Parts: sequence; structure tokens; C-alpha cells
Amino acid sequence: MSLDTEQYKQLFIEEAREHLEILTKSLLILEKEPENIEVINMLFRSAHTLKGSSGMMGFKDFQQLTHAMETAAKFFQASTIGVILTGMGKDGADGMKVIKQYGGITIAQDKSTSIVFSMPKSATELNCIDKVLPLPEIPPEIVHICQKPTTNDKSTETKNITNTQLLQS
Repeated sequence: MSLDTEQYKQLFIEEAREHLEILTKSLLILEKEPENIEVINMLFRSAHTLKGSSGMMGFKDFQQLTHAMETAAKFFQASTIGVILTGMGKDGADGMKVIKQYGGITIAQDKSTSIVFSMPKSATELNCIDKVLPLPEIPPEIVHICQKPTTNDKSTETKNITNTQLLQS
């Protein structure tokens, strides 16, 4: 079954404009507040969304550009908590793997509370999940994690990655 992208093109353009605006505003904020994790996460989410939707539409150049933006954002993700919930596919699992690789904490929804277990299962199979929890237990766990004092040696390691390494990812 192939997707007729023409009917979705205008929607994609509108959504892409919104995400590009978010990226622009976030970068301006980040310039003044380089340690603002919330803004860094916003950048990552917008780049990831653009990468996925441009790939689905068949816009490979745009997908590669947004992948590069997402890769750059990864280097700031050491303080990220990734949560993967019910859903189809495995693209979310790839994102969870990246978060885990850069020192973030990852949580997956369990099978018993998932409507479609495909995405949490894919992430679990990649061995990048710290905890598998029923949906009602995920928000309190996030609060618990956020209240813990942290030390993260990977943040220094991440900041020392060279431009060449960045371009190769």
C-alpha cells in the first residue's frame, strides 16, 4: 500500500513551518541560556518530528537535514528522560536508544497497559530501556527521577565531541 503524499503535502508544509518557528525561537533562547534543558529538549522534539514526517513524505534531503539537527541536539541530551508509550513502528525506539547512549534515562510502557505494544517492544529489544512500567506508574516515576540529585559524567564527555564526529553521526 503506497501513500498518496499529495493530499498531505499542505498539512506537512504547515506543520513544518510551525516546527521551524519553534526551532528558530528555541535557538535564540538557547543562545542566551545554553544550559536550558527544556529548550534543548524542545529542539530535539521538533527536529525529530520534522525528520519523521519528511521521511514519510519522501523528502529525503529535508529528512537528512533534520537528522543532522537532531544529531546536534543529542549532544545536550544527558539530562533527558525519554518515555516511549503505546504505538506502532520503531522510530521512537531509535530515539530512545540515542537518549540512552548519551546518558539519559529511559522508560517504556508495559505490554499490559499498551494498546499497541510495538514501539515499547522495539525499544526494549534494543536494550535501551531502564524501566518498563504500567502507564499509571510512569508520571510518578518521572517526578521521582526529577527530584533526585544527579551527577552525570557523560555531559563533559558529550561536550568534547568534535565537529567531525558530529558530521559522521
